[in-house]
Amino acid sequence: MAIIAKFTRTLPTPTATISGGFVFLLSAGWFTQANTGTAGSPIDGGTNSIANGGGDMQIFSDTATTTQLPIQVVTFVTGGSPQCQVWVRTPSYTSGDTITIGKDGTQTTQPSVASSFGRNAVWADFEAVIHANETSTNGVFVDSTGNGHDTTLTTGSSLSTSSTGHPFGGTWPDFTGAEVLTLTNSYQAINNTAFTISVWLNADVAANNDGLFGTRYTGIEWAQIQTNGRCFSVGNASENIADTSQASGVTRLYKLKQNNTSLDNIVSGSQVSTDTTVADGESINTPSGNDFRIGTYFDNAASRRFDGRAAEFRLKRSKDSSDYDSSEYDNHNDPDNFGTSSEYILVGGGGVSLIVPSILSEESFGNPTVVNLSQVLGVTSIA
Repeated sequence: MAIIAKFTRTLPTPTATISGGFVFLLSAGWFTQANTGTAGSPIDGGTNSIANGGGDMQIFSDTATTTQLPIQVVTFVTGGSPQCQVWVRTPSYTSGDTITIGKDGTQTTQPSVASSFGRNAVWADFEAVIHANETSTNGVFVDSTGNGHDTTLTTGSSLSTSSTGHPFGGTWPDFTGAEVLTLTNSYQAINNTAFTISVWLNADVAANNDGLFGTRYTGIEWAQIQTNGRCFSVGNASENIADTSQASGVTRLYKLKQNNTSLDNIVSGSQVSTDTTVADGESINTPSGNDFRIGTYFDNAASRRFDGRAAEFRLKRSKDSSDYDSSEYDNHNDPDNFGTSSEYILVGGGGVSLIVPSILSEESFGNPTVVNLSQVLGVTSIA
């Protein structure tokens, strides 16, 4: 590990300390805002830029770049129209926290997904994470946790994608009411535990009886989010409902959270309703084969399927705090303005160097001095 250039992002202060892990989204704005110093831009594709594809990128919880963090690089495109979707997990999130992004001088590819700083470690707190950013896969989307809950298209013949109107870019599946995705072998994902289910969406049609994301088939033992944000679950004792009626045509983050105290409905970072009558909040036991589905209600009737765009389908075996909810939404919804970036600087021997004499006389040429002109003269390359 040899960091040759870096910048630091100072994070906003959360409403309270978040313990047990927090995953941040890095957008292109984090990098373009660091283009204020002699090193140039970390995302312009120039001499000192992080490489296209992000293979040489490393991220740290300290400015000294000694405590490395796990990251997932979904998209990192350099040049005149930069794009970035990078996820990084920190062990906690509290006031005064920073993240330092570095260019490594020897690393050329990201670590393997199962390594300490690789993709799976980013999502260690989750049971399933489906970004659904892949294109031309016909509904086959990878579970980034490494738990194998990849999706397949179980209803419909094809599923297109759209790149319009998403808060942090990328492509999202565009459902038309004719497609259903199923998460492989996911029926036990939230069994016998507190849980959080979440999804980003922009619905063309939002209805109380149209299914979006959940395990409702028939009978009992299921949890479900509807297209209008209505959240409910059924264990072996009672039905729990946290009701709402969100309109179509707006990009939102829906979350269903439940433990043995309450079922909560979260819309775009804020609680909108709750049910505190849960009698079996941590003992839902979904039957074998009733895997999580995206885009349908219990009977898979065409009239009950999802029409709109959605992505970031996530399952977690714990109930997120309200502080987590608000910080997560703020980060996802406007990542470019989530914190402030320092100047991108060269570290150690980074940049372009020349050898010049320390004193311009004949006697001095036997004792040259190395000068980094990119730091002295403010240039980033020498023709």
